[in-house]
Amino acid sequence: VCRDKCPVAMTLKDGAPRALDIYLQHKQGFRMPASLRVIPVLKEDGEIIGAVETFTNTSPKVTLPLNLQELEKMGLVETETGIPSKQYLDMTLNTRLEEFQKYGLPFGLIYVDIDNYGKILEKYGRFNASKIVRTVARTLHKNIRFFDIVGRWGAEEFLVVLLNIDDSRLDIVANKLRLLIAESYITTETGMLNATVSMGASLVLRYDTVESVIKRGEQLMMHSKWLGKNRVSMSFVQKEMT
Repeated sequence: VCRDKCPVAMTLKDGAPRALDIYLQHKQGFRMPASLRVIPVLKEDGEIIGAVETFTNTSPKVTLPLNLQELEKMGLVETETGIPSKQYLDMTLNTRLEEFQKYGLPFGLIYVDIDNYGKILEKYGRFNASKIVRTVARTLHKNIRFFDIVGRWGAEEFLVVLLNIDDSRLDIVANKLRLLIAESYITTETGMLNATVSMGASLVLRYDTVESVIKRGEQLMMHSKWLGKNRVSMSFVQKEMT
């Protein structure tokens, strides 16, 4: 919160209350949205003697169109991360595509892949690699709208399906998620460890199938890897020569 200008210090200086939307680091490492309010404490003569700072968790209370407990009973929740499984993602994408074709309801897809996952697994072991996977999953899960979906697609891969979105908003959301993941961390025996992700983001197109929209997202994600990792690609561009 105080990386640039500290709200509490500013309120102590000018006596003005403040409200900000921020992201807090959960004790398990992932980032989550919150609302910060700072209220000055004044003496009877108006002198500022302190400030009260409150935080409110603003994560969506419901992140799945279907009840999570029901999904678990149906075997559609991935056990390691607690987010929807590949099977549920397939079901959701088929439904979204049908809605797009019938009613013109747009959706976007973000293909997410953890950078250097093999090296993390080799250097830090399966236990810590699993913690990284869970941290990425929870960061994605906690920072999307209640009607959007994130699920696990592979060992280090995730898909995010976003409803009613355009190119500009898709770019903003994808980069927000990427930055939040880069600022999350886990604790290992040798210290703190974080990971970055490469992303490919695309809107559904007129003649898409489920397979084609996923494939395009994957190709764009691989393009992000080729460009240097820890980035979002929405189109194919040439690598700058240095």
